Amino acid sequence: MVDSWCISCNPSCRKCSGTSDTQCTNCYSGKYLLTSNFSCVDCDVDGYFVDGTQCLQCDSTCLTCIGGASTNCVTCEASKFLLSSNSSCVSCNVNGYFISGTQCLECDSTCLTCNGPTSSDCLSCKSDRYIENSTCLPFYTEFVNAAGSFSGVTSQMQSVASSVMPVMIVERSTSAMMLVGFLADVGLYKYLNVPFPDNFVSFCEQMEPFAFPNIFANMDTVHGGNNLISTIGKFQFWEVSTVLLDNSCFEITKELMMLAIIAVLNILVLLLKGYPKINDKFRKLRGIFMWNVFLSYFLGDFSELLLHSMVQMRENQVSSAYAHFSLALAIIIVSTYVFLACYFRYILNKRIPQGTETPKTQSAEQWDKIPESIGIIVDDFHENSKVARNFILIMLLETFLQICVVFFFQDNGLTQAILYTIIEAVYVIVGVCIRPYKSNLQLVILLMNQSSKVGMGIMAIIFGINEIFQFLTSEWVTLLGFMLTLLIIIVIAMNLAISMLIMIISLYERCKEWRSNRKKDVLKSRSKSANAVLRGNSFIVDQNSSHPEDVSLDFQNSSNLKEYKHIQNQSFQEARSQVASPSSHPSTLILAQQRADSKRVLKRAS
Repeated sequence: MVDSWCISCNPSCRKCSGTSDTQCTNCYSGKYLLTSNFSCVDCDVDGYFVDGTQCLQCDSTCLTCIGGASTNCVTCEASKFLLSSNSSCVSCNVNGYFISGTQCLECDSTCLTCNGPTSSDCLSCKSDRYIENSTCLPFYTEFVNAAGSFSGVTSQMQSVASSVMPVMIVERSTSAMMLVGFLADVGLYKYLNVPFPDNFVSFCEQMEPFAFPNIFANMDTVHGGNNLISTIGKFQFWEVSTVLLDNSCFEITKELMMLAIIAVLNILVLLLKGYPKINDKFRKLRGIFMWNVFLSYFLGDFSELLLHSMVQMRENQVSSAYAHFSLALAIIIVSTYVFLACYFRYILNKRIPQGTETPKTQSAEQWDKIPESIGIIVDDFHENSKVARNFILIMLLETFLQICVVFFFQDNGLTQAILYTIIEAVYVIVGVCIRPYKSNLQLVILLMNQSSKVGMGIMAIIFGINEIFQFLTSEWVTLLGFMLTLLIIIVIAMNLAISMLIMIISLYERCKEWRSNRKKDVLKSRSKSANAVLRGNSFIVDQNSSHPEDVSLDFQNSSNLKEYKHIQNQSFQEARSQVASPSSHPSTLILAQQRADSKRVLKRAS
């Protein structure tokens, strides 16, 4: 309306304040009011955006946008790039970002500069990292990788040393079981379903660079020894096979070799009955392997064999002759461990029948004697208490409980970590209070290994709690992973040192025993030579006494007879003194004694 006249708006305007197309106040549908000049436009050009019924101008940094702020850009001018993190247009020439088409994207947090979004696209690194194969690794990663490789080599050396140890050690000993057992316990520990730090995971991966070839793989005509992976928790994470032979081929091969050696030794003992000396040597060798060495291996591999057998029995999904054979072995292994536990429980607590006690043992516990073939289960332990005598069963029980925790509680990692720590703490307390070992060295091995496992359990609890409450920064988690790695390295290195020390002492004792036996043989040989000399002298004297006219002695005279006995005694003493000299030869001794006897006889005769 102008001066009381009602005038039509410009056709482009729905409502207006004048007749011009730049005096619109409202637009028809499909058009938007351009606030900069109050015209109705399509608002489909760069630099503008629709906001309700209006067409507003973008920020000057944007080419197209969805709002008026600098962080509402959709596309940018030719010299700018869209920063996806806040939808702004930037030059993208700063560290930590890279250009991808029309966008400015952020590098991985480990990179200083990069050409891609992943951790393997780095061009340079921050000050606390170094680049390797386009990846920025923390400086401690070098340590973790080196430590993992070192631990892998050390673990193999300790496995070899512990495998040889039962044969080399003169006495039966559970030391090999404990030393091999710690390596198995580290393998068991990593199955706790808590979020371990990446550096610890990398360490565990580096620890296992050597894979013993699966000699049974040729039996698997379906999968070639690479069967289905477990689908449960950490078993899936660590790619544990559902087939026992895929996981424990080395341990099973070792046990089967021991059984084969025992069978061969028994056959040789039977075949060589007619050769006592050779037969005796094979009997002694058989006494070492059957059953003490076998038990040392079989019980040392308890955790790995039992856990992998249980995994196959629970997740037996593969149908092949190889898998069926592996399942049969799993059942045999589990059954054998159950039988051994029951048998050990019986034999260790069997008492001497009443009426057969000796006066020496009447005041002591009346335990029956353990067979020599399984002496390993009791020889290392005190017998002053029932707990100490049964400590081999306590060792197996502790490992069995750990296996159950790992196997049955995969859905709750924190519960696993708590139970793991409690079991180890109780085991350490029992060891300290009972002091079951006769040897202080074995007690040190026990307490060192178990105390370190308590520390490992505490760290696992921290990781489990942090998963729920997120109270630790990534730096602290990484530091704890580093400490956990360092703890395991130290214990493995100490176990290796102890293994080597035990082997060196054993070799020294064997050499010492061999030298002692050699000395006894030499003395025995010299004694035989001396006896031969004395018998020769007796014969010469008898010859002389049978011809009194040659020596001019009248043995019928009592004084001459007494003088002759004195000469014979002197001759005997001289012969003994010459025999004691290492340089004397038996023939020389005989001649010397003959000359001495002749001189004395001629002197008396004159």
